[in-house]
Amino acid sequence: MKFLILSALALVSLLFLTACPSKNEATIFKTWVNSVEDQTSPDISCYRPSNYDFPTIRGVRSSFEFKEDGTFIYSYQGPTDAIEQEKGTWKKASDLRYEMTFDDPNPRFAKSFNIDVVSLEDGLLKIKKPNLANPNPPKDVTELISRKWWNSYEDERDPNNEKCYRPSTFNFPPSRGRTGFEFNPNGTFSYNYPGPTDIPTSDKGRWQRLSDNRIKVKFDETRSGRVDEFIVNIISIDEEILKIEPLRLMAANRDKN
Repeated sequence: MKFLILSALALVSLLFLTACPSKNEATIFKTWVNSVEDQTSPDISCYRPSNYDFPTIRGVRSSFEFKEDGTFIYSYQGPTDAIEQEKGTWKKASDLRYEMTFDDPNPRFAKSFNIDVVSLEDGLLKIKKPNLANPNPPKDVTELISRKWWNSYEDERDPNNEKCYRPSTFNFPPSRGRTGFEFNPNGTFSYNYPGPTDIPTSDKGRWQRLSDNRIKVKFDETRSGRVDEFIVNIISIDEEILKIEPLRLMAANRDKN
């Protein structure tokens, strides 16, 4: 009889464990998405797993994806409202602190930062608001580009793939004529070039920054044989020199049969 009672208890216990599995252990190894709805303090950031049923909001929610191999991905809203990502590695400094290091961060971000966990329970991760800002940020592209630039073909090593420009204050060698452009802080734009009789000519337009290395320009007036708008793809820029991909200003001939 005693054996039968013990067997019955064991069977009941097995059925209970099968029907009611134990609660999954809280783990940071998943994608955590910012849950602004849960935030009650400006110093604390709240995150929920990516499979959570988030309310619809305007814009992109930032997120951290922690991987067990020691890598992570940080996703955020870029200048054009599209999702951008930064990758890096992490290491555990203590039970509540993770030291994060970006591989090749956007200049706006610091190379490394900390994530300090406040709590992780009931599917809600709370951390101290991380400081990702670069303490010594480079000058903003808008500030650098907002000036008059002239083509410095003397600096070009691969003219088919790279065009070089220097500020108008640069001491250029004598030249019959140089092309150039001017990006004004108010969003207006001038494309400068020597006319048929070498008289300086200027076409006006407006410019818009799309990202850190892309600028969209649209001319005010339509001209035959020339595009109405184009993209300036920046290779590199600093106080002394601007390098861009060759401009595509010639319009495709749409009259061909």
